[in-house]
Amino acid sequence: MLGEIWRVLEPAGVLFTVYMAPPCRSGGRLWAWIFDRLTFLSNGCYPVTITTHLIQNGFRILKDVPAIRLGFPARYNVSEKPTPVA
Repeated sequence: MLGEIWRVLEPAGVLFTVYMAPPCRSGGRLWAWIFDRLTFLSNGCYPVTITTHLIQNGFRILKDVPAIRLGFPARYNVSEKPTPVA
């Protein structure tokens, strides 16, 4: 999927992602436990880490901000497709 995003994003284009981060606190572990057992609540959502995948696919990370809402761990990530050096 990141390859396709890379293909269609213009140089210096920005990608904004929001995702459920792996839990690091008890509230987050509770969400992960609930989603693992009651999959109909999560619609297939599960914790991931995408920053390393973005870097491996050539994106430059501009911001990577953790957020916790009602114990739910999330991350906001802003990445950029670098402009080719001439």
